[in-house]
Amino acid sequence: MGLEPRELNQEEAERFGVAPGWWAVDEIGTPVLGPHPSREGALIGIARSGRRDDDAPGNENTEQGNRNGPRT
Repeated sequence: MGLEPRELNQEEAERFGVAPGWWAVDEIGTPVLGPHPSREGALIGIARSGRRDDDAPGNENTEQGNRNGPRT
């Protein structure tokens, strides 16, 4: 699982020590990129970050620089 957009309200933002708004959050809900003014902005931020679902830890079939699996 990669990053996903999520709107953090004032209370949630204070808990994480960040500004409220739309954030790209990681697998456990930690804000990683943001804040963004809208959900669409967060999605653009995620796309620009280059982080993909197969970048997640535990995907043993992915080598850095080669998204099609191990080299043979």
